[in-house]
Amino acid sequence: SRDTGMTLSEANANRHKQRWSEDAEAALLRYCLAHRGQDFLTEQVREWSESLDLVDAPFNAKAWGGVMRRSAANGVVRKVGYGPARSSNLSIKVLWRAV
Repeated sequence: SRDTGMTLSEANANRHKQRWSEDAEAALLRYCLAHRGQDFLTEQVREWSESLDLVDAPFNAKAWGGVMRRSAANGVVRKVGYGPARSSNLSIKVLWRAV
């Protein structure tokens, strides 16, 4: 299932880079502080944080799924809809808002 894939991808990222999840969550928080009130797709925060070397690119981008869900539960981001993602042939992905 999708949830299993996200969990396994995140665990794999943490095996390859110690504290990957914590680094990714810190990068997301930094992105949200710089883009407060703006809507974005996960691919945008992923590209931004990797371009600034804030977090290593995981083997599988699904690793970001758990980071986004925890951040939503903690009030850092809020799901506001859906949008097409370039990274997956314009398939519809969650649109988040930095709160």
